[in-house]
Amino acid sequence: MGQITFAAFAKPLEEVVEPWLLSEYVKHLSATSLNMGARCPRQFQERYIHGKKVPPDGAITLGSAEWGAHTINYEQKIRSGLDLPEGDLEDAYAASWDRTIDDSGGVGEIDWKEQKPEELQGKGLRMAQLYHREVSPRVFPAHVEKKVEFEVPGIPVPLVAYLDAITRDPEQGTLAYNLEHKTTARRVTAPRPNWRIQGGLYVAATTLPLQWHAVISTKEPQLCTPLDYPELQLAPTVAQRLNAYSQARAIASMLNHFLVALGPDEPWPATGVNSEACGWCGYKSNCPAWRR
Repeated sequence: MGQITFAAFAKPLEEVVEPWLLSEYVKHLSATSLNMGARCPRQFQERYIHGKKVPPDGAITLGSAEWGAHTINYEQKIRSGLDLPEGDLEDAYAASWDRTIDDSGGVGEIDWKEQKPEELQGKGLRMAQLYHREVSPRVFPAHVEKKVEFEVPGIPVPLVAYLDAITRDPEQGTLAYNLEHKTTARRVTAPRPNWRIQGGLYVAATTLPLQWHAVISTKEPQLCTPLDYPELQLAPTVAQRLNAYSQARAIASMLNHFLVALGPDEPWPATGVNSEACGWCGYKSNCPAWRR
């Protein structure tokens, strides 16, 4: 018997290329949607094909409000060159908290689980104060919440990114690095797997390095930045860019394949059951993987 190789199973390219149907439902992709698709196609189907949104939970609310305080600070810092005094930062956080609640439709529209809103609000303030005191003074923003739209070869729709901040070198005046701000429940010394797709695409789109700044929501908040953990940064290399684009194409092609093969209504694979994703998925009650 002759040697069997992978090439023996390959088909000519024209036989495996599928029509691109995904653009009938999504006009653009993002790191968030690609991450969701990679984690669980069924979750992507519910959110982006069926258009179902789930209420934010307490952790998302906390993260949005905490970062929102820094956007207020950084937006004025672009003009003034100075950080807000701590008392003004408290006011910025209070405004951000109220805006986050309002954007979610009110306190009753948030899935707080067993957490108390007032306790989370207080924890978020302590987190914001720590970051503002220890990290903000060395951040010199050039852009905040910057929208970037770019093309990835092989994906027929654009990718859209909203970068938390793009910083500048205060001495040279040139752009320095992308800043991605995270809130997490546990200390991180390296980027989490689900951060890497986002980080890789942002670096590829801007050709700037990226730093992850994490604020840990423990009883006494902690910080994790590249200053202490060098792995929390990503350099813009050719290999990194090719890898980011390759991952994005693979995920987009997989999602398009499920749409072609299964259609919009037949359940797509619920691979989230192989991870911790199901624990916080808002579509669990309607998921075939959890039917009994």
